[in-house]
Amino acid sequence: MELIKEIAKEKLVIMVTHNPELAEKYSTRIVRLLDGKVIEDSNPFLEEDEIKEVSSNNNKNEVVITKKNKERAKMSFFTAFKLSARNLLSKSKRTILTCIAGSIGIIGISVVLAVSSGVRGYIASMQDDMLSGNPITIDETAYDLEAFMGNMSTTEKLEVVKDHVNVDSLLEYFAKNLTGDEAFVINNEITKEYIDYLKAMPEEYYNALVFRYGINLSNNLYTNFSTNGTNKMASLTTIKSTYTSVLKSEPDFANYASLILSLASPISQTIPNEEYILSQYEIEAGHYPTKEDEIVLVVNNDMSINDLVLAELGYYTQEEFLDLAINMGSDSNKLRFSYDELMSKEFYYYPNNSIYKKQDSTMTNINPYEYQAYADDLGEAPLKLKVVGILKPKDDLMYGSLSSGFYYTEALTERFIKDSLNSEIIQAGKESVDFINQYSPTEISVDDFRYGLTFTMNDNQVSLNKITYKYEYYDVDGNRFTTSAELTASTSSDSMGMFGGGMMGGSVSASGPSLRELGGNDVPNGVSIYPIDFEQKFLVTDYLDAWNEDGDIIVNGVTLTKEERNEIKYTDNLELIINLINGMINIVTIALICFTALSLVVSCVMIAIITYVSVMERVKEIGVIRSLGGRKKDVSNLFNAETVIIGTLSGIVGLVITYGISIVANIIVKALTGVYPIASLPWYQALIMLAISILLTAISGFIPARSAAKKDPVVALRTE
Repeated sequence: MELIKEIAKEKLVIMVTHNPELAEKYSTRIVRLLDGKVIEDSNPFLEEDEIKEVSSNNNKNEVVITKKNKERAKMSFFTAFKLSARNLLSKSKRTILTCIAGSIGIIGISVVLAVSSGVRGYIASMQDDMLSGNPITIDETAYDLEAFMGNMSTTEKLEVVKDHVNVDSLLEYFAKNLTGDEAFVINNEITKEYIDYLKAMPEEYYNALVFRYGINLSNNLYTNFSTNGTNKMASLTTIKSTYTSVLKSEPDFANYASLILSLASPISQTIPNEEYILSQYEIEAGHYPTKEDEIVLVVNNDMSINDLVLAELGYYTQEEFLDLAINMGSDSNKLRFSYDELMSKEFYYYPNNSIYKKQDSTMTNINPYEYQAYADDLGEAPLKLKVVGILKPKDDLMYGSLSSGFYYTEALTERFIKDSLNSEIIQAGKESVDFINQYSPTEISVDDFRYGLTFTMNDNQVSLNKITYKYEYYDVDGNRFTTSAELTASTSSDSMGMFGGGMMGGSVSASGPSLRELGGNDVPNGVSIYPIDFEQKFLVTDYLDAWNEDGDIIVNGVTLTKEERNEIKYTDNLELIINLINGMINIVTIALICFTALSLVVSCVMIAIITYVSVMERVKEIGVIRSLGGRKKDVSNLFNAETVIIGTLSGIVGLVITYGISIVANIIVKALTGVYPIASLPWYQALIMLAISILLTAISGFIPARSAAKKDPVVALRTE
């Protein structure tokens, strides 16, 4: 008692006793209770004990009386947090197992989000490269894939009738959509004003702006070609026809010979931006072409190029080509070419007036032309072209702007157009259009005209401007043949292969080259735009959309109103592809999250049970807290703090395991496919998952915590 009295000098000591003598001897205040009611107090509280404060205000003394506020006992959340943490540490093994079990749901959803984010990141990293192979294009005639797919998804369905099979009318669908406002065939009228508008586009929007004229330079390019020991200066068109005939003479290849004719031209125009091209390709030999007499060769990543391309450009003799086709390349020297062999090859450009010779005209064949298959007797000095460089894609390039093949410069295209506009064959074609329109109830335009056109006039078939040529070839047995052929349309020219219309009761058809293919139009029929990156692509599309929107547009100082501008639609296949891929990723991600969310429900139930068990284990502690003046809220906070700690630890464990799984998955996928990373959980998604873990565990422990707060302290104290 003396020790307690010593402590009472600094601390408040409350003693409960039935010994009045002991109370009188040691206590400073005695409160007597009977049946829980105060019946006597040796030092009762009086109003005179209120604290008086005196303050001076304007030299007057004022007395301010304030009452002491009784501060109610309470437990801070920090104290509750410490008690809960101490309790969890005392049961560390159970706490660890609980956190691991509680993290399973977080791991499942986080891994799904990591893979989804990684795939999106991979697609995003590919987008800029994919822009190289999928530029924004504008063509006179093209297919609107987005409209087509949208219409197919909204096709009207007939009502299902029992014991009947409905007919899904595809013909009706085509008929409605090909003639309606939602047609998926794009027809653009590209004018000089629109081309000038494109040229005025800010250069910081794009890497390259390529104008396509639908020309075919294979007819005008000649090179040395050896057949059966004889060297001739043959055109690229003639070489292709020769190999087609040779393969037709071989039974094993007769069915496939026509495939060669379907191949695109082995040589085409490069993109007019040296810096852009060299950012994707390495110069293996020589230099990049810039002049009209320079050609560049682009090879694949493995330093290879198609054998048919080399054959069409005269790098193989006829015998060597047969050796490749029939004997599968027994001469191994022709399976590889040195840089010198490829770059020493020379090509020669001849204008239209040199290679198309007009023949005598008859009524059934107006303005016929003979194409000069060989240039040995042309007698005119041509423009000599030479391969000046070899390009190879860089190692990290996924999608290049150029496929393997040979490319000439924009300068040669401009020269060809300039030479061709006033050439004799172009002028004759325009005269033929006027002739046809005299007898046609439906007029055709110059752009629609093709050589080799035939129509019926007065029951007689008339052929206009037929272009024929003769070439020689040797079959597999060495027999020499001379054959005639008609010059046909190139696969690289405009898509209009045949057109119909009433002419004096007859029909019109054509398969020969168009005036545009022969260089008769200096207005491009196609444009390819290569944006700098995916963000700049939207600036390009906004610029293109502005042409179709309301308001005036000034082009080269001339104001064009909305009514004076034809609507021009562009094709952005990459945007369509990316939207489809992202849509599928969203569907898969949502489905997997819904599936893995079941484990979160299980985790919540498990944590609720564990919290309830903890309440049962700490009933006596609850009674002590309440008997010392603790509130129900304090008891509730005690267990809420425990669930928050468990939720935080579960979330952290789940995120650590998720990042560990991501690292392992990325290593494996990179080793198998070279793609890295394929799983990457962004930091903000990690924080969201941690918050979800804390929130769900807090919700799970809410009912057990409320149950603990409602316990009677007297009953709780009696619990053993």
